[in-house]
Amino acid sequence: MHFIGGVPAAIVPDNLKAAVTKSSRYEPTLNETFEDFADHYGTTILPARAYRPRDKALVEGAVKIIYTKVYAPLNKHIYHSLSELNTAIRQALEVHNSQLLKGRNYSRKLQFEEIERQTPHRCRYCVTSSKSTSMPG
Repeated sequence: MHFIGGVPAAIVPDNLKAAVTKSSRYEPTLNETFEDFADHYGTTILPARAYRPRDKALVEGAVKIIYTKVYAPLNKHIYHSLSELNTAIRQALEVHNSQLLKGRNYSRKLQFEEIERQTPHRCRYCVTSSKSTSMPG
């Protein structure tokens, strides 16, 4: 969320046990820490419906793209610190997001700047839950 400088209005995670304690078609019960995270940032969690592959198609495609464009090239190098790895990830993301989309005259970055930049809530700080465990922001 720090990378995009804000928080999306809604987050759609997979219906995994770590995030959803009780699956339901209409009102799933979220893990307390995950719920606190969403409340803190003023966002909504809408887990993908169980056994509904259509709900997850876009996310699965995005994960595959990031894996091949970011993770796979980074896997060929050895990093000696977390800072060094984070810098390499940020650079790979910048290159990936700046490339023009196939059949379009704009990149992911341009599209985000023009359309979606106004939507996210501003990130003010990293969070620490009431359980004293740090959450990524």
